[in-house]
Amino acid sequence: MNLEDKEHNALLQISKRIEDGSLALPRMPEVVRKIDLAMSSENASMKEICSIIQYEPSISARIMQIANSPLIRGMSNITSLQSAVTRIGLDMVRNLVLCMGVKDSYKVRTSLLRNKMKLIWDDNTAIAMYSYTLARHLKMDADYAMIAGMLHSLGKLPIIDYANSNPEVVSEPHVLDYLIDTLHKPLGIKIIRNWEFDDEYIDVIENYDNFDKVRAGEVDLIDIITLAYCYRINTPDSPLDWFRVKPLRKLKLSADQLDKILQPTNNEFTEISQILFN
Repeated sequence: MNLEDKEHNALLQISKRIEDGSLALPRMPEVVRKIDLAMSSENASMKEICSIIQYEPSISARIMQIANSPLIRGMSNITSLQSAVTRIGLDMVRNLVLCMGVKDSYKVRTSLLRNKMKLIWDDNTAIAMYSYTLARHLKMDADYAMIAGMLHSLGKLPIIDYANSNPEVVSEPHVLDYLIDTLHKPLGIKIIRNWEFDDEYIDVIENYDNFDKVRAGEVDLIDIITLAYCYRINTPDSPLDWFRVKPLRKLKLSADQLDKILQPTNNEFTEISQILFN
C-alpha cells in the first residue's frame, strides 16, 4: 500500500468514527465545571474557588509557578494559592486550569506521538502568549485572546488519541500529519460546540491560518490570533512573506514593529510551556 492509499484508508476509518460518534473527544475537565458553577454564584468567594483547585495538587502547584513566572510576576514572591489566584485573576486561572486539565487527560505511548503532542502544546502556548501580549498592547481583552490562542488547534488532540489507540492505521508520520491537516478544524469546532463556548472561538478555529484573506471591520480576535500564528510559523528556514499577512496591514504595523511587541515574549515562552505541560 503506497502512502496515498494509507492516508485515504486512515481518513476513511477515522471519518467513520466521527460520523457514528465513537471518536473520543476531550471533555470539559470536572474541576473547570466546578469552578464555573462557583463563579456563576453571586456569593462565590475566592476561598471557595481555591478550595476547588486544591483538589488537583498538580494543577495547584503549576498555578503557583505561573503566578511567580515572568509573564505574571509581581514585586514579591507568591507563597499561597489564594494569593496566586488573586494575582493571575479568576478568568485566566479558569482558562489555565482548562488547558492543563485537557492536556493531563492525554497519555501517549510512542516517541512519534509524544513529540507531536509536545509540538502541538508548544505551538499553542506560544500562540496563546503572543495573542495575550498583542491584545494587551491593543488594549483588548488579553485573557480572552490567550484562551483562544491556546484552543485554536484543539481538534488535533483527538487525532493524536486515535493514532495512539490505532497504531496499525496511523503507522507513519506523513499519515498522521495528513489526518491532522484535514480534520483538526471540524473536530475543533465540534469540541467547542460540545463545551458550549462562544461562537467567536469557532470563528478563530475556522480562520486563524487564513492570513492572506482581507476581512473588513474593526480589529478583532481573529486578527490577533492570526498574527500570533504567523509570528510563530515565521522562521529563518521558512520566512513568511509579511506582505501577504492582511491583519498586519489592518493594524497598520510593520513586521519589525510586530517583532518589537512580541519578541520579549520569547524569553518567557520556554518557562511557561514547561510549567503548563511538562
